[in-house]
Amino acid sequence: MNNFIGRSREISLLRRSHPNLCSELIVVYGRRRIGKTALIEHAFSDRSLWKFEGLEGLDQQAQIVAFYERLRHYTGKEYTKGSLSWHAALQDLDNAISESGSNSLVIFFDEFQWLAEMKSSLVSLFKSYWDNNFSKHQGVKVVLCGSISSFMVRNVIRSKALYGRISLEFNITGLTAPEVYEFFGGKLSAREVLDVMMTLGGVPNYLEEYDPSLSLVQNLHENVLSRSGFFFKEFRRLFISHFGETPIYERIVRALAKRSLGAAELARSCGTQTGGTFTKKLEELTLAGFVERYTPLKRDGKSSKARQVRYRIADEYIALYFALLEPNLTEIESGSLQGFELLRHTNYATWQGHAFERFVRKNNRLIADFLRFSGISYGAGSWFSLRDSELAGVQVDLMFLRKDKVITMCEVKAGSTLNSNRIADALVRKEQALSKYFPGYAVQRVLVVREEHRENAGLKRICDRVLVGEDLLLAG
Repeated sequence: MNNFIGRSREISLLRRSHPNLCSELIVVYGRRRIGKTALIEHAFSDRSLWKFEGLEGLDQQAQIVAFYERLRHYTGKEYTKGSLSWHAALQDLDNAISESGSNSLVIFFDEFQWLAEMKSSLVSLFKSYWDNNFSKHQGVKVVLCGSISSFMVRNVIRSKALYGRISLEFNITGLTAPEVYEFFGGKLSAREVLDVMMTLGGVPNYLEEYDPSLSLVQNLHENVLSRSGFFFKEFRRLFISHFGETPIYERIVRALAKRSLGAAELARSCGTQTGGTFTKKLEELTLAGFVERYTPLKRDGKSSKARQVRYRIADEYIALYFALLEPNLTEIESGSLQGFELLRHTNYATWQGHAFERFVRKNNRLIADFLRFSGISYGAGSWFSLRDSELAGVQVDLMFLRKDKVITMCEVKAGSTLNSNRIADALVRKEQALSKYFPGYAVQRVLVVREEHRENAGLKRICDRVLVGEDLLLAG
């Protein structure tokens, strides 16, 4: 794709000029391959941009050597590197900014966590240079960007050193459904775009690997379930980059790939105990966008109890890996199990069901727009009851708790065939539970299906609305 897609809000804020031509410190973070670098380069395509990129796995000396190579590229000057200290490097950068005479310069530190070697010492030094040097240059924007979100949040955004100095911060997430539809420029139908999003989410680099001339099954066969496919070894690249070789992270996502769990259950599944260290690991996975922490929607915005906190897989590729790839790695690598053969397994249908639920939850705004209540204040999320409560076992995939005293309750189904009686029984049970827990609210029954079914006519008699996934995408 030649045209930049999406991110309109971020681009507008990044391009905004401070009325007093003050310098600005900006922090951008998000998982690998999400398009952070492309966003910064596109947003500032009309300005002079000096980019300094951190190199994964290299020590301070190598990072500073690479820094000076880029500085020489922008200034045309040779530098005496001396002891190769960041103190000297940042001083030389400050001098170069002054000599440039530009009041529209962008200093872009990409993969900042590698420049800092995942330590806070460079952040502390940077604070000193920001206060005494960089912030004095009119119109200069300094961008700190990183793909290890836990480092960027804990050591940069939440650091005492940079407190009150950051003017903008962005957590870059996947493209929205309408943006992905635009990304493919009409080469895929709405139904095909829905399948792509269920499989790869809105990660731009992943979408670029998808061949629109092939079907979803062909793409899975060639790019995912093949030893030579781009996605076959992506899990190792992704996880090692974020978490090194520490096995607890992989044990957590493997447990969550089976079902959502509370912290205590999850710790037991991983053979460890709850506590500060385990909680930190969960937060790191959550900040990376691989795992989602959620609680049931509550009455009047009350906070949930700790035992009501649950975790589930949030990343489409991670879910795909553990559903279809990881259980069959040996057979795929040996060539004894072919991709098309694997797609006939029951794991495929199960994965599709969870993937569609994930798509609907992430893109719940499309439902609010389609049903024309997006102008009403609401909370959106899942709802479930505790096992020891009188409403035990009831779980709602997605619901909207609206200020107009209406609950829009969504049942999400991805199967090619549906059992009307079973769905009707589930809707009645869930409606009764919600009416009991949220007295005074009317309940609207909505069924969200992946595709049109011949059963839809019957389902419309037991639901207030039946929504089809591709219709939602087009409406957006």
